[in-house]
Amino acid sequence: MNELNELLSYFEGRCLPETEFVISPWARTSNLLKCVKLAIATAQDGNKASIRRLQMIRQRLERQQVVRAKW
Repeated sequence: MNELNELLSYFEGRCLPETEFVISPWARTSNLLKCVKLAIATAQDGNKASIRRLQMIRQRLERQQVVRAKW
């Protein structure tokens, strides 16, 4: 549950675009904001796949911020 709380606090108040987003080489979404909202709702109900999806999205967002910071 602590892991879920960390993810919820990470995404809370974040301004996410409603655009396509590549989550991983085998997963993508056409609307990042709606994908995160749905994953949060189902993760709160105990869906482990949604928790994993949120983790992957967070990792990808953090990597992109590091790349942007280097430029």
